[in-house]
Amino acid sequence: MAHVRLFISCVSKEFLSYREALRNLLQRPDVTVQVQEDFIVGVLPTLDKLDDYIRNCDGVIHIVGDMTGAPALRPSIDLIAERYPDFGTSIPELAPTFRTGIPAPSYTQWEAYLAIYHRKALLIAKPAEGAKREMTHVREAAQQAAQRDHLVLLQSHERFAEVTFLENKDLALAVYRSPLHGALIRAGVETIDALFKTADIAAERRHNELLEAIGREKGVDPKDLISILENLGHQGPGIAPSDIPRLLRESIDAIRDVAEQPLVRSNSGEDIECVRQKSRDALQEAKTDQALAILSRQLDLERDAMEGRKRRVITLLRDRADVERLRYDYAAARASLQEIVRLDPDLVWSWIDLGRDWVTVGSLADAGSAFQAALATARRTGQPDEENAALNGLGDVLVAQGNLAESLIAFRDSVKIAETFVENNPNNADWLRNLSVSQHKLALVLRDRGDLAAALDLARKSSRICDDLLKTDSGNIHLQQNAASALYILGMILFDQGNLPSALEQFQEHKRRADQIASMDPKNLRRLRDQSISLERIGDIQLAQGLLAAALKSQEQRLEISTKLVESDIENVQWQRDLAVANWKVGEVALMLGDLPRARTVFESSLAISDCLLTIDPNNVVWQRDKSVSLWKIGDVHAAQDDLTMALKAYEARLDITERLAESDPSNFGWQRDLSAAFYYVAFVLLKQGDTRSALEKLESGRDLLERLKKADPTNAGYERDLDFFRKLISTAQGVDLSDTR
Repeated sequence: MAHVRLFISCVSKEFLSYREALRNLLQRPDVTVQVQEDFIVGVLPTLDKLDDYIRNCDGVIHIVGDMTGAPALRPSIDLIAERYPDFGTSIPELAPTFRTGIPAPSYTQWEAYLAIYHRKALLIAKPAEGAKREMTHVREAAQQAAQRDHLVLLQSHERFAEVTFLENKDLALAVYRSPLHGALIRAGVETIDALFKTADIAAERRHNELLEAIGREKGVDPKDLISILENLGHQGPGIAPSDIPRLLRESIDAIRDVAEQPLVRSNSGEDIECVRQKSRDALQEAKTDQALAILSRQLDLERDAMEGRKRRVITLLRDRADVERLRYDYAAARASLQEIVRLDPDLVWSWIDLGRDWVTVGSLADAGSAFQAALATARRTGQPDEENAALNGLGDVLVAQGNLAESLIAFRDSVKIAETFVENNPNNADWLRNLSVSQHKLALVLRDRGDLAAALDLARKSSRICDDLLKTDSGNIHLQQNAASALYILGMILFDQGNLPSALEQFQEHKRRADQIASMDPKNLRRLRDQSISLERIGDIQLAQGLLAAALKSQEQRLEISTKLVESDIENVQWQRDLAVANWKVGEVALMLGDLPRARTVFESSLAISDCLLTIDPNNVVWQRDKSVSLWKIGDVHAAQDDLTMALKAYEARLDITERLAESDPSNFGWQRDLSAAFYYVAFVLLKQGDTRSALEKLESGRDLLERLKKADPTNAGYERDLDFFRKLISTAQGVDLSDTR
């Protein structure tokens, strides 16, 4: 006779009695039934042991109600990811969980996912309306929503809730008639009577006689004792039949003892005291069902009132956060937003606003957590607009952290959501705008990763959408802003491709539109920033064209705006970083003009700002790279003054930062190319000092790095030029005069 191994998966706080009754019915010499608690280590069970059992069992009975159970801990999830690298492919909805831990399925939900992965029979059961639950059962909106999402995920893998049960017998009958029927037959459970041999008519008759006898003895209606008797069977499966009469009598006596105690007033209002007294009066006659019904009705009313008050509080908190942000009191605004999400964690836009405020003050880790929460909530509640915005916010944080690989995934997901919605709603202006924003964010990441052709194609698509939208709504300042941003991104990509005339056209048009937007919204200082970045890029092109006086004027105008913005809001780290960049841009032109004192002054100002920002977040890779650029420029000033010792010190400090960045993300080709340049500048000074051997080591390291980049991207002409330059330097390093090749 075959031995059958089954697993019952449920949240014990909601379905313990059902599970134990079913386990007792199924368990026999040739049927082993196990549950989650059999695998508990310490306080919580681990997926390790659950997986071992489910992988080798014959089927899983998965009961889904209101409660999710405890979330699986990260070590358990990592173990499954390592053990089954294709798990996220088999069940793609779980891929984000393996990457980020969000959403975080519970151990009970994982039991169903493991059954799907291992291709085990999976019987999904749901309680019918009115089915009794355990006393520990709670209804919480967030958990109920998570369970609904869980069922949707199971349905997408063609696993449906085939069973609805009202009581233990329904559940047991469904199991016997399910696809597990064949396994039970093999184990010797050949008839339904064999399953229910303990549930006979005689037992029911004995129960009725017992209720009648104790009801007469205690002077209560026997019907009011039915629920107590049922609960004795549910909550105490080890109770002997001979103990039941005594326990029923004790229960009635305890109920009456409570009813006879004076009611202690709660100071909660006369209406509440009246309800409490009515419930106590019902207990005098042992009518516990009636007492519970009285209390439950009032509880429903109070909960409805509480929800109304909560909505009022949230509305006021939102307005307060807006005012606090206008006063640049970001700490207070964050406190208001955090109170909102504590009151209602499902408010996705509050999570997004919280993430944006964290970005403003430079706490990228906190910003990432807020956007992750927004993303998980949007996906769980089915809000694609909010999901799109959360992905864009998360992608921006990942870019700032230098994690281009993950940011690429975030922005591609964002574009996919927007494209799907636009395909189904081609005239929806809001979603067309969302698509253009997601496209230009993705284009920027592609540019940073060196894929200029793909970046240019995507940026042009984004720009066309913006132009089309403006034809029907030219006064919309948000559309104007998006259109200007699309032009700016096009200019950046064209500049990287070496197409200076076309890039200049885009930046000049961006400046014109930025001026127009500022005139439409003159009190908004943030509009000034768009004007400043146009000036920066125009100055870059003028410098590349040799128009030094014009370039200096453009960069000085940019510096003036950046200084004004920082003075208006000292906590805004984005504006502080803009000021650091504006300083070094002025310094570049001053260096070209031979004004070394001014160049050194502004480069040192830029370095001081980067150092200050890094005290806020030492791990911010964007600020680390900014510092490396400032050190590089300071080294250039020392080299121009023939102070080789100080130049080498600055270049080596820059090399140290750049090496750490390049090592942290080998896929970031921009950082790898930065590193090759850092090797060159150190080698340049070493050769000037006559240390040819050390210089050659640096040049060879730069050459090897560029060869790897060239191999990864054979069509990149920039890598080829850099590589040819390094090869020539290496071949002529002995005695070479590099004064004209720097």
